[in-house]
Amino acid sequence: MTVVSALVESLVKYTAKNFFNNISGVKIEGAPSWYMQPVNGKSCVYVYDHGDYTSIDRAKRKAKIKMEKKINGLIDVVIYQNAPKFNSSKEIALMRKFKKDENLDLFVEKNLKYDKIQYYKDKKETFLRACIDSDELIGYEKKRLEEIRENVLHYKVDSAFDELQNFTSDSSGKVNDAFDELERSAK
Repeated sequence: MTVVSALVESLVKYTAKNFFNNISGVKIEGAPSWYMQPVNGKSCVYVYDHGDYTSIDRAKRKAKIKMEKKINGLIDVVIYQNAPKFNSSKEIALMRKFKKDENLDLFVEKNLKYDKIQYYKDKKETFLRACIDSDELIGYEKKRLEEIRENVLHYKVDSAFDELQNFTSDSSGKVNDAFDELERSAK
């Protein structure tokens, strides 16, 4: 549980500090003024594509993939920062489970907003900015961590019951009375 708490703390600190506005602004000749400019309170990706009008749809698909990679990169950094705190195989297994999110594509699909799309017909160029609100992203990752924490807790409870069952059975498989066990240990 301590590891999960440390991951949540690192996630919030890292995202607040670096992740959402990791660029201070880039000017590209021929690109719109908003392209590669940070947006407060949002995590954004920027995509360029060349071609006819279908380049807009390609740029949207690329933005989704790019955002998933960006979020996975965030998770990699948080796990890397906390790696020295992991000292058991159970904690390492927890981190592996945390790292792989089977629902990330659905989260991105639901929350990614294409807030700027500009197509230059004469040059056949598409510029796109797609963003997710930072509060949505942090909330989603916290929820994931909470689900993992609950699964680990259930695993620990099940393991404790199995251990207790093994403790109260003798080598023949016969279940000993708990009072018999206490009586033997008192002698």
